[in-house]
Amino acid sequence: MESIIKNALGRSFEGESPSNRFKLESTSGATYSNVDYYKLAEQEFGFSVKRAKIAVVGCGGAGQNAVTRLTEIGIEGATTISLNSDAKHLAVGKADKKILIGKELTRGLGCGGYPEIGKKCAEESRNEIKDVLEGVDLLFAVAGLGKGTGTGSVPVVCEIAKGMGAALIFISSDYVFDGKKAGAYKEDDPANPVSVYGQNKLNAENIIRSTLENSVIIRSSWLFGEGKKGFIQFVLQAVKEKRPISVISDKYGSPTYVVDLSAAIMKIIRLILDNQYDFKQNNIVHITNAGVCSWYDMAKFVIDTLKA
Repeated sequence: MESIIKNALGRSFEGESPSNRFKLESTSGATYSNVDYYKLAEQEFGFSVKRAKIAVVGCGGAGQNAVTRLTEIGIEGATTISLNSDAKHLAVGKADKKILIGKELTRGLGCGGYPEIGKKCAEESRNEIKDVLEGVDLLFAVAGLGKGTGTGSVPVVCEIAKGMGAALIFISSDYVFDGKKAGAYKEDDPANPVSVYGQNKLNAENIIRSTLENSVIIRSSWLFGEGKKGFIQFVLQAVKEKRPISVISDKYGSPTYVVDLSAAIMKIIRLILDNQYDFKQNNIVHITNAGVCSWYDMAKFVIDTLKA
């Protein structure tokens, strides 16, 4: 854990910008930035090589917020798309493409926290969604799953992706488990969420697995890193304001650096685009950094690191 957190707190990213740290490369094999491999293949073999089309779709308010963040940092190689039934929220968000779903049903006023209304909004706008996803090879679905537009629209997006033969990646959480197991959870351990958030994540997993064969559900835990509001930022703010904090010492997990998680996801993307990924064998994947600590251990280490 020490090397992970020091890396996050002290890394300068010298020579790197947000855009080149988070590129989604759609080429395969050994690559060099000054070589156009598509053009090279066309010249050598006499036909045009299909470029993989990747899309990140934010469903609902939280999904839209995530897409806005990705658009702001300058993600390359993927199209960002936001779907929302709330016109005011959608108007201030950022994405390559935005769709106000359910115009006739809700008149842009949102679904009021009712997922069944969110689903009807997506159904009403099915043709628009289908148009922006036309030709997509790989789809990332992002949603907060707070029982609103995102919860209702994700199943519709999955159905559309299935009809197009696209693969889908969904980011889930360790909150689908109850935390009672002594040791690390495996992919085939039974889920038993004890919170609304965890139950919503599990509901989404079940929808995706029952709808799309070519899907990957990635579970991670205790995410932290640059631009990620979370526990480390909470501790840093408390230190800055010189205020005491209370941290539990009996809850354990594996802190995961978002840059390392991104790198692992990129390896999965590469395998999918090269048609080498076994969706049946690896439908669910657990990805975390190595090591285990408590919230107390993590807070103490952050504070001790700042004092050093």
